[in-house]
Amino acid sequence: MTHFTNQDKARASIVRVIRDGEPPNGIQPADCGDWQSTVQAVYDAYADGGTALARVVWGTLVKAESRLGALLAEDPGQPEDPEARRAMLAALAPSSYCELPASAQFAPEVGADASPWLDAYIEHSRKQAPEAYNGFHEAVGLWLLSTVAARRVRLRFGPNHYTPLMVALISRTSAFTKSTAADVGLAVLEAAGLSHLLHADGTPQALIQSMSGFVGQSYAAQSQEEQTTIQKYLAFAAQRGWWRDEFGTKLAAMVQEHGTMTEFKRHLRAFDDCERMYKYATISRGTDIVKEPYLPFLCALTPACLAPLAKHGSALWNDGFLARFALICPPVGEPLVNARWSDTNDVPDALVTSLERWHTRLGIPSVKMTPRVNEDGKATGTYDVAIGPLPVEDCTLVEGVADAFYCYRNALRLLTQSERASSDLDGNYNRFAAKALRVSMLLASLENQGHIELRHWVRAQDITERWRVNLHALHTSLEKPDTGSRESVLEQKVIAQLQRHGMALTSRELVNFTNSSTAEVRSVLNQLLREGEVEEEQSARTVRYKLAGVVGVVGVVGVVNRQKATTPHDSAYTPSPDGAKCSTNSAFTTPTTPTTLTTPDAVSPEVRAMAESVPVQARAVLTTPKATPRAVYDAFQARHPGPVESEEAIADAHATLDLLLSLGNFALPHGIRVQFAYEADSDAAAARIVRAEKSARR
Repeated sequence: MTHFTNQDKARASIVRVIRDGEPPNGIQPADCGDWQSTVQAVYDAYADGGTALARVVWGTLVKAESRLGALLAEDPGQPEDPEARRAMLAALAPSSYCELPASAQFAPEVGADASPWLDAYIEHSRKQAPEAYNGFHEAVGLWLLSTVAARRVRLRFGPNHYTPLMVALISRTSAFTKSTAADVGLAVLEAAGLSHLLHADGTPQALIQSMSGFVGQSYAAQSQEEQTTIQKYLAFAAQRGWWRDEFGTKLAAMVQEHGTMTEFKRHLRAFDDCERMYKYATISRGTDIVKEPYLPFLCALTPACLAPLAKHGSALWNDGFLARFALICPPVGEPLVNARWSDTNDVPDALVTSLERWHTRLGIPSVKMTPRVNEDGKATGTYDVAIGPLPVEDCTLVEGVADAFYCYRNALRLLTQSERASSDLDGNYNRFAAKALRVSMLLASLENQGHIELRHWVRAQDITERWRVNLHALHTSLEKPDTGSRESVLEQKVIAQLQRHGMALTSRELVNFTNSSTAEVRSVLNQLLREGEVEEEQSARTVRYKLAGVVGVVGVVGVVNRQKATTPHDSAYTPSPDGAKCSTNSAFTTPTTPTTLTTPDAVSPEVRAMAESVPVQARAVLTTPKATPRAVYDAFQARHPGPVESEEAIADAHATLDLLLSLGNFALPHGIRVQFAYEADSDAAAARIVRAEKSARR
């Protein structure tokens, strides 16, 4: 193990703050020996005034003590190696990471030629997204292979193994261009004509319905070409990938105990396990059955969004959710890359051709559409969908690979028992060997007819070992995120408050909630607005702030304009404006005439208080002279004449339910109660209705 002197530690810490303009990396001043007071002074200055004040204080210290100047001096004949400094910072940063024992390690050269396709993809991605973290290129390329595999690559080794990969790209906004790196993979998939292997974004209910092979009544009215496209989707209805940008907002909704997005956690865990069949029951639609589910998942989020949700000891670490992800996070000290884009964004033919041939070789299920008829023999406009068996290619393990797998697996199990190990990461460690197996299966199937040789395993283990380093970098950063930066800490507090309240807040409210000054909060809000993390909501008298993509609350307003759909869409698959296919059940459709409601001049304090607790859509009903349950429900129906499937509409349904319950007299006819349980699309919503009725009877 490399030994670093106290001067090495002090220099690494001060260079990071003074030269790089970055927050302290976690090296404690007390660990710097005689340099402790100097490092502490720089840290304190950075906490109070950022890089600018830290540099002023550093200049003052150098004038007072000349020896400090030599601390940052470089030898002109031997300039500093940025990669070497990055490695030193990573080594010095506090971490629970331990290297594998020598018996479980391989020389990297053994796996050097394991995947020419992945090497070519990484080279292409670096040109198209030159500022992205290196680990992002590799991870997106593997997610792309996982998506194309579509549960058609299997290994009979103990239990059946398939190849879904769940990948999270995690870094500060714009620092390592997460979304740009993901866009490269999406462009390659589109160039290969395989975009139909992707799910549209939507609610948990819409996802399950899509994976069950649902097709709407509009199918019969489609052209032959459009019907062929729909059938391509249906062939892999339950075996498609999913890309989600800005995942922090959705994750915050997923961890709420009774939120509309909560079910996503259960779905994602089950789909990663590749069960033979997945059943999901609701009161309104009965039981949806997903056969042979498979969901490679790629998402991007920031540490600031993850920090309030994944603190040490939190459920996300211990319920198996984060354990299923490859958490790709740049380690401490990773230098930013300043580079220019490529002159062309054309996808190399070799990348496309390999994917096309692989997809064809693995086989495509058949799809048969049979029109349903009524008792009179007339078509009902609906269809029975029969999807043929999913073809499967079985991989084989060449001699030595099974031994390497068990050696790696046992070494990781042993590391979980070390003194430095954190129990938070036990689930991740127990799955690293399985992740490496999945990667090796993908590489071997793509370019070696499914024969997994030692070179494929070594390349896969090298990849998952980098993921293990990333995991520890992330876990350590979440313990005390950016401890030296007051602005960074306040930014995380603001995001946490917006997540916790689930509504738009004023700057004054955020000042009170974070115990900060007005100037500090406004500075952070302006930065978050520039980065696209936060959005403004303007009302007549004030400005409120909400997390980007979240339906907010704007207070009592005079006029509410609600855009409505021209016609309800029931087809599960409709082309989006950019040519990609999406589920219209999970998308808001085109607007027509808005519904306008005007607030009366006099609003009682009770009604005003109630208005502050529900979204603007449900709040419109408070403009009526008497807010009866029937009036509340009728207003909801006016806002949603078509299917209620979008996140915004379902959130409105739950908010309306909250309002109904708050009125204390839930006297709706039985038919309407059943319909509303469907609109809210939640067993929990139906249970709340029953409780409200019992309360009303009492």
